[in-house]
Amino acid sequence: MIPALAYPIAIAAALPTTLVVLALWVARSRLVDHDSVDSVLLPLIFLLVPLIFFVSIVGNVAGVAAGQVAGLVAPVAARLVAVLAAGAFCALACVWTQRGTFGRRSTPVSGSAVVMLAVADMLILAGGLSLLPGEPIL
Repeated sequence: MIPALAYPIAIAAALPTTLVVLALWVARSRLVDHDSVDSVLLPLIFLLVPLIFFVSIVGNVAGVAAGQVAGLVAPVAARLVAVLAAGAFCALACVWTQRGTFGRRSTPVSGSAVVMLAVADMLILAGGLSLLPGEPIL
């Protein structure tokens, strides 16, 4: 994995991740909760799109950094560690932003929505990192 190119790819992967997660969350709300699309789409766009975007950026950059540290020990595992760590960081950041700090207890996003965010982020980041020359993920 080329260190200088991995970070721009990690940041750029946040945009398609945001769009995919928005579509998945609207579809889930429509199919599971039986909400109309127009009643769900606008609140999600204004409230959660910036949150999803920045959580994805933080998760991807932290995951790439973890992958590069792991690449010092085992270069073959750098991309796999980067992708798995990015998913874990996205899930943790999503849960943290929903829980808040200083003892505030807000209602968190459902577990399935957090899993959708983490998996979508991992798949899109893996696709972006596969464009870099070097060892394949698996």
